[in-house]
Amino acid sequence: MAKKHYVMKEEIEGHRGDKWFITEEGLKHLKSSMAVEY
Repeated sequence: MAKKHYVMKEEIEGHRGDKWFITEEGLKHLKSSMAVEY
Protein backbone atom coordinates (compact mmCIF):
# COMPACT_ATOMS: atom_id res chain seq x y z
CA MET A 1 0.00 0.00 0.00
CA ALA A 2 1.29 3.42 -0.89
CA LYS A 3 1.56 6.08 1.76
CA LYS A 4 -0.96 8.88 1.52
CA HIS A 5 0.35 12.40 1.56
CA TYR A 6 -1.49 15.64 2.24
CA VAL A 7 -1.01 18.07 -0.61
CA MET A 8 -2.39 21.57 -0.62
CA LYS A 9 -3.15 22.88 -4.10
CA GLU A 10 -3.83 26.59 -4.51
CA GLU A 11 -6.20 27.54 -7.29
CA ILE A 12 -5.54 30.73 -9.24
CA GLU A 13 -9.28 31.25 -9.67
CA GLY A 14 -9.50 32.49 -6.10
CA HIS A 15 -9.86 29.12 -4.42
CA ARG A 16 -6.99 28.81 -1.97
CA GLY A 17 -6.29 26.04 0.52
CA ASP A 18 -7.67 23.01 -1.30
CA LYS A 19 -6.58 19.75 0.35
CA TRP A 20 -6.04 16.74 -1.89
CA PHE A 21 -5.31 13.16 -0.91
CA ILE A 22 -2.70 11.76 -3.29
CA THR A 23 -0.13 8.99 -3.23
CA GLU A 24 3.57 9.13 -4.07
CA GLU A 25 2.71 8.42 -7.70
CA GLY A 26 0.13 11.18 -7.59
CA LEU A 27 2.76 13.53 -6.17
CA LYS A 28 4.84 13.02 -9.30
CA HIS A 29 1.73 13.78 -11.33
CA LEU A 30 1.26 17.06 -9.46
CA LYS A 31 4.74 18.27 -10.32
CA SER A 32 3.90 21.96 -9.96
CA SER A 33 5.00 24.87 -7.82
CA MET A 34 1.35 25.35 -6.83
CA ALA A 35 1.30 21.94 -5.16
CA VAL A 36 3.17 21.92 -1.86
CA GLU A 37 3.55 19.15 0.69
CA TYR A 38 1.34 19.98 3.67
